[in-house]
Amino acid sequence: RRSTGPRNVRASDVRPRRETLASRGGTWGVATSTRPRTASPRDQNGNASAVTITWSSSATGFATVSSTGVVTGVAAGTAVITAASGNVSSTVTITVAAQVLTSITVSGGSTVVAGSTLQLIAAARDQNGKAMTGVFTWASDATAVATVNSSGLVTGVAVGSANITASSGGVNGTTAITVTAAAVFPSNVDVNATASNTFAPATIDVARNGTVNWIFAAVTHNVAFGGSAPTGGNIGNTASATVSRTFTV
Repeated sequence: RRSTGPRNVRASDVRPRRETLASRGGTWGVATSTRPRTASPRDQNGNASAVTITWSSSATGFATVSSTGVVTGVAAGTAVITAASGNVSSTVTITVAAQVLTSITVSGGSTVVAGSTLQLIAAARDQNGKAMTGVFTWASDATAVATVNSSGLVTGVAVGSANITASSGGVNGTTAITVTAAAVFPSNVDVNATASNTFAPATIDVARNGTVNWIFAAVTHNVAFGGSAPTGGNIGNTASATVSRTFTV
């Protein structure tokens, strides 16, 4: 008599086999950029299978791939990226395109004093917004107000505004620069030595090559200069006299 009970099934009858391995993605790339790739191993029944994936590139001069599937563009060209496990593999073609200069940003400041300098910096970016190297040509649209040299150093000439532009390969980046007036300092200043061994005013501003006159009362004073001493050097013990010094720096 035939049995109608369940048939015993061996474990080997349902053991998953690694038959297909599909890597997702298509052509992509910009030199020096990175992008992750993914592999989806499945068994003969289409179910996800947990296996170890080994990644490789057919042309590491164009694109490399990490052990986790992150592709890095190296130079313009094409590489085949392979995901493999055992004797099963799948590939995807990666096209690495050359970087294309798309934008230039100029930074470093917006104000310079007439007679002083300001260093500007130009930054180039490609079509994906990634930084790239560039050789820049600098220009000012108002050289009577501000000039700029070949390395982006701006010199304030006169009060006003100027647009400074960095250019490369037909792409421009511009920033507005305002030139302000230089501070005007007096060329001759008096300092009084008081009976309480103090000086009034306590601090002063004087123009380059300007003269400071120390007016001493009956009480003896002396003056010692720190840093760059003026013409004539320190002032020794002095009373009831005026002594002048000229500052050249």
